[in-house]
Amino acid sequence: IAGVFKNWLEKKYDKTSSNFTLELFGGNELEGKLVFSDGLFDEKTEQTLRPRVHINGKTGAAENNHKFDVLLNVTGSKVQFTITWLGNKNQLEQVEVIEKMLSAMNQGEIRLGAFKSSGLGLVRLKVQKQEYNMRDPEQRMKWIMNTKDASQIKLPTIEKQA
Repeated sequence: IAGVFKNWLEKKYDKTSSNFTLELFGGNELEGKLVFSDGLFDEKTEQTLRPRVHINGKTGAAENNHKFDVLLNVTGSKVQFTITWLGNKNQLEQVEVIEKMLSAMNQGEIRLGAFKSSGLGLVRLKVQKQEYNMRDPEQRMKWIMNTKDASQIKLPTIEKQA
Protein backbone atom coordinates (compact mmCIF):
# COMPACT_ATOMS: atom_id res chain seq x y z
CA ILE A 1 0.00 0.00 0.00
CA ALA A 2 2.83 2.37 0.88
CA GLY A 3 4.47 1.69 -2.47
CA VAL A 4 1.52 2.85 -4.58
CA PHE A 5 1.21 6.05 -2.55
CA LYS A 6 4.95 6.76 -2.77
CA ASN A 7 4.96 6.14 -6.52
CA TRP A 8 2.01 8.51 -7.03
CA LEU A 9 3.66 11.18 -4.90
CA GLU A 10 6.93 10.95 -6.85
CA LYS A 11 5.02 11.45 -10.11
CA LYS A 12 2.78 14.22 -8.76
CA TYR A 13 5.45 16.42 -7.19
CA ASP A 14 8.67 17.35 -8.96
CA LYS A 15 11.53 16.09 -6.80
CA THR A 16 13.42 19.36 -7.25
CA SER A 17 10.57 21.49 -5.89
CA SER A 18 9.42 19.29 -3.03
CA ASN A 19 10.79 16.95 -0.39
CA PHE A 20 7.40 15.40 0.40
CA THR A 21 8.48 11.91 -0.69
CA LEU A 22 11.56 11.99 1.52
CA GLU A 23 9.77 13.65 4.46
CA LEU A 24 6.81 11.25 4.41
CA PHE A 25 8.39 7.97 3.24
CA GLY A 26 11.98 8.42 4.38
CA GLY A 27 15.20 7.31 2.75
CA ASN A 28 18.66 5.98 3.56
CA GLU A 29 19.46 8.80 5.98
CA LEU A 30 15.99 9.87 7.16
CA GLU A 31 13.10 8.06 8.80
CA GLY A 32 9.73 8.78 7.19
CA LYS A 33 6.70 10.26 8.94
CA LEU A 34 4.22 7.68 7.58
CA VAL A 35 3.67 4.17 8.93
CA PHE A 36 1.38 1.83 6.94
CA SER A 37 -0.31 -1.28 8.29
CA ASP A 38 -0.97 -4.34 6.18
CA GLY A 39 -4.28 -4.38 4.34
CA LEU A 40 -6.57 -6.97 5.93
CA PHE A 41 -9.59 -8.25 4.03
CA ASP A 42 -12.87 -8.91 5.80
CA GLU A 43 -13.36 -12.57 6.79
CA LYS A 44 -16.42 -12.77 4.54
CA THR A 45 -14.51 -11.72 1.40
CA GLU A 46 -15.62 -13.83 -1.54
CA GLN A 47 -13.29 -14.81 -4.34
CA THR A 48 -13.92 -15.86 -7.92
CA LEU A 49 -11.90 -17.40 -10.75
CA ARG A 50 -11.68 -15.46 -14.02
CA PRO A 51 -10.19 -16.89 -17.20
CA ARG A 52 -7.37 -14.96 -18.88
CA VAL A 53 -5.12 -15.53 -21.88
CA HIS A 54 -1.48 -14.62 -22.31
CA ILE A 55 -0.98 -11.95 -24.98
CA ASN A 56 2.14 -11.97 -27.14
CA GLY A 57 3.84 -8.60 -26.62
CA LYS A 58 5.11 -8.41 -30.21
CA THR A 59 1.99 -9.47 -32.11
CA GLY A 60 -0.69 -8.34 -29.66
CA ALA A 61 -2.51 -11.66 -30.23
CA ALA A 62 -3.40 -14.42 -27.80
CA GLU A 63 -0.78 -17.14 -27.57
CA ASN A 64 -1.95 -20.69 -28.34
CA ASN A 65 -2.53 -22.88 -25.29
CA HIS A 66 -1.78 -20.06 -22.85
CA LYS A 67 -5.09 -19.80 -21.00
CA PHE A 68 -4.90 -19.37 -17.24
CA ASP A 69 -7.25 -18.53 -14.38
CA VAL A 70 -6.86 -15.68 -11.92
CA LEU A 71 -8.31 -15.77 -8.41
CA LEU A 72 -9.83 -12.37 -7.60
CA ASN A 73 -11.67 -10.79 -4.73
CA VAL A 74 -15.18 -9.87 -5.85
CA THR A 75 -16.39 -6.30 -6.29
CA GLY A 76 -17.36 -4.79 -2.96
CA SER A 77 -14.72 -6.64 -0.93
CA LYS A 78 -13.67 -4.72 2.16
CA VAL A 79 -10.05 -4.21 3.15
CA GLN A 80 -8.92 -2.25 6.19
CA PHE A 81 -5.58 -0.54 6.68
CA THR A 82 -4.21 2.30 8.75
CA ILE A 83 -1.80 5.09 7.99
CA THR A 84 -0.12 6.71 10.96
CA TRP A 85 1.42 10.15 10.46
CA LEU A 86 4.13 10.95 12.99
CA GLY A 87 4.14 14.67 12.31
CA ASN A 88 3.00 17.70 14.23
CA LYS A 89 0.57 20.57 13.72
CA ASN A 90 3.33 22.80 12.35
CA GLN A 91 3.56 20.53 9.28
CA LEU A 92 0.07 21.11 7.86
CA GLU A 93 1.40 20.95 4.30
CA GLN A 94 2.14 17.25 4.90
CA VAL A 95 -1.46 16.68 6.05
CA GLU A 96 -2.70 18.26 2.80
CA VAL A 97 -0.43 15.99 0.74
CA ILE A 98 -1.61 12.89 2.64
CA GLU A 99 -5.25 13.86 2.03
CA LYS A 100 -4.48 14.37 -1.68
CA MET A 101 -2.94 10.88 -1.85
CA LEU A 102 -6.05 9.40 -0.22
CA SER A 103 -8.25 11.41 -2.61
CA ALA A 104 -6.30 10.08 -5.59
CA MET A 105 -7.05 6.53 -4.43
CA ASN A 106 -10.68 7.32 -3.72
CA GLN A 107 -11.08 8.83 -7.21
CA GLY A 108 -9.50 5.79 -8.92
CA GLU A 109 -6.19 7.40 -9.88
CA ILE A 110 -4.35 5.08 -7.48
CA ARG A 111 -5.37 1.43 -7.72
CA LEU A 112 -4.16 -1.65 -5.87
CA GLY A 113 -3.01 -5.04 -7.11
CA ALA A 114 -2.64 -6.57 -10.54
CA PHE A 115 -4.63 -6.11 -13.78
CA LYS A 116 -5.30 -2.42 -13.11
CA SER A 117 -5.38 -1.67 -16.84
CA SER A 118 -8.29 -4.13 -17.05
CA GLY A 119 -10.27 -2.11 -14.52
CA LEU A 120 -9.29 -3.98 -11.37
CA GLY A 121 -7.94 -2.53 -8.15
CA LEU A 122 -10.42 0.31 -7.71
CA VAL A 123 -10.76 1.34 -4.06
CA ARG A 124 -13.33 3.55 -2.35
CA LEU A 125 -12.27 4.92 1.00
CA LYS A 126 -13.96 5.73 4.27
CA VAL A 127 -11.34 7.82 6.06
CA GLN A 128 -11.33 8.40 9.79
CA LYS A 129 -8.89 10.65 11.59
CA GLN A 130 -7.63 10.32 15.15
CA GLU A 131 -5.30 12.89 16.71
CA TYR A 132 -3.18 12.56 19.82
CA ASN A 133 -1.06 15.13 21.61
CA MET A 134 1.79 13.01 22.95
CA ARG A 135 2.75 15.73 25.47
CA ASP A 136 -0.60 15.26 27.23
CA PRO A 137 -0.56 12.18 29.55
CA GLU A 138 -4.29 11.54 29.01
CA GLN A 139 -3.89 11.68 25.23
CA ARG A 140 -0.86 9.36 25.38
CA MET A 141 -2.91 6.84 27.37
CA LYS A 142 -5.69 6.98 24.75
CA TRP A 143 -3.09 6.28 22.08
CA ILE A 144 -1.57 3.37 24.05
CA MET A 145 -5.02 1.89 24.72
CA ASN A 146 -5.98 2.40 21.03
CA THR A 147 -9.12 4.27 22.09
CA LYS A 148 -11.40 4.71 19.09
CA ASP A 149 -12.16 8.41 19.12
CA ALA A 150 -12.12 9.03 15.37
CA SER A 151 -13.92 11.55 13.24
CA GLN A 152 -14.71 10.91 9.60
CA ILE A 153 -13.15 13.36 7.16
CA LYS A 154 -14.28 14.41 3.70
CA LEU A 155 -11.48 14.06 1.18
CA PRO A 156 -10.78 16.94 -1.19
CA THR A 157 -11.35 16.52 -4.92
CA ILE A 158 -8.11 16.54 -6.87
CA GLU A 159 -7.30 17.06 -10.52
CA LYS A 160 -6.29 13.77 -12.10
CA GLN A 161 -2.82 13.40 -13.55
CA ALA A 162 -2.42 13.26 -17.32
